[in-house]
Amino acid sequence: MANVNNSNCKKSSLSPPEHVKGMTSLDISKFHKRIKVPFVVVEKKHMESISKLLKRYYLLLPKFNCVSDANEENKNIILNPDLLSSFNDFSEEERSKLNSYGVSDINFKDITLNFENYHRESLLDAVLPDGVSVSSHNNVGHIIQMNLHDEHLPFKNIIGNIYLLTSPPHIKRVISKAQMIESEFRNFQMEVLAERDDANSLGTVVEVCEDKTKFKFDFANVYWNPRLSSERKRLLRKITKNHVLYDVFAGVGPFSIPVAKTKSCRVLANDLNPECYKWLLENIKINKCGSNIQVFNLDGRDFIKNTLKNHLIQDWKSLIDKKEYSNIPTYHVAMNLPAIAVQFLDAFKNLFEAELIKFPDELPISLLLPHIHVYSFVKQHEKGQNLKNDVLKLIEDVLECKLDVVEEIVEVLNVAPFKYTYRVSFVLPENVLFASGSNKRRKLC
Repeated sequence: MANVNNSNCKKSSLSPPEHVKGMTSLDISKFHKRIKVPFVVVEKKHMESISKLLKRYYLLLPKFNCVSDANEENKNIILNPDLLSSFNDFSEEERSKLNSYGVSDINFKDITLNFENYHRESLLDAVLPDGVSVSSHNNVGHIIQMNLHDEHLPFKNIIGNIYLLTSPPHIKRVISKAQMIESEFRNFQMEVLAERDDANSLGTVVEVCEDKTKFKFDFANVYWNPRLSSERKRLLRKITKNHVLYDVFAGVGPFSIPVAKTKSCRVLANDLNPECYKWLLENIKINKCGSNIQVFNLDGRDFIKNTLKNHLIQDWKSLIDKKEYSNIPTYHVAMNLPAIAVQFLDAFKNLFEAELIKFPDELPISLLLPHIHVYSFVKQHEKGQNLKNDVLKLIEDVLECKLDVVEEIVEVLNVAPFKYTYRVSFVLPENVLFASGSNKRRKLC
């Protein structure tokens, strides 16, 4: 069907009136517009056949019905004026078929378009200055989160209202976040751009569902990025039953909880933000996966040096005591805090320096080394720059060694012009985890 091509809105008779250009405060009465549209009169008995023939010419607009009763025997079908100005605009084959159904001409009439009849993109294009567009937003429960830049600020209120009024009724509030997230807990200052009358009753506590996993959290006090949904799925595919996950910066559980729920793995999830910790516990209850997950409210470095370390020791000891060498789990460490996660890798250096560990020959150390999945921002400074090499160098500089087993380097997001989020998945080298000179052949403590 012929939808309005919003990329050509300025040339279209279906675009909003030109006098709304530059509007900063929304006045929906200014969007009324009278236009002349073509229509055909069709006998009801031929509607099914005519619909198949003309469907690409239908005038399809929001909250607009292009098919209506003309009388008891006929229907009117309003067509797109951008596609048809005369009967000869139909192809010869189309004209022949239309004639066979008793349609030999098109008629014209005036209709009024209102604010509600325009697509969101058309409205924004109509009011914003030429060359200014809104390209990024996230839907989080009943909230739309806008990512606005300096050129948008004079128009922020009308942008918010356009988004709100062109959204489903469950969307109650449109907010703008600070361009940079620099707080300790990755929450952000937000400004309400538009909201419905009942928005205050919901506050900023939202409920979202991602791949059959439900989450609830206070959007104002935690970090949540729905754009990472695909990345979470990619990483989830790397984990299978009997694996162990240490989630160093777990947030409200967007990765830890699906692993515990769908993979039946053992999960240790940590976040320093007390609000994340609170909602992580709540989401575990909601998803009924508490038997597979432990939750901690620690600094990431403390979590690695103490909780993760002690858990590895106990797990290794259990494997050795039970001699379960044919069912060795894979240990995963997720570190999704791209601004600083790489800096926390030094916590793994000489982690077992003082430990007296004896691994039997049947249990190669190489099979026990953690698989690290660390995220980092990378900036592009020049054309042709190899960003994968750059992010790898960041990691190797912190660990002070070359990585022998790099499983994957993935561009996850383009977060800003020339700024990207990358994930590097690698096996932590043995000479990093164990201090050189430490005796790994003694009794396991």
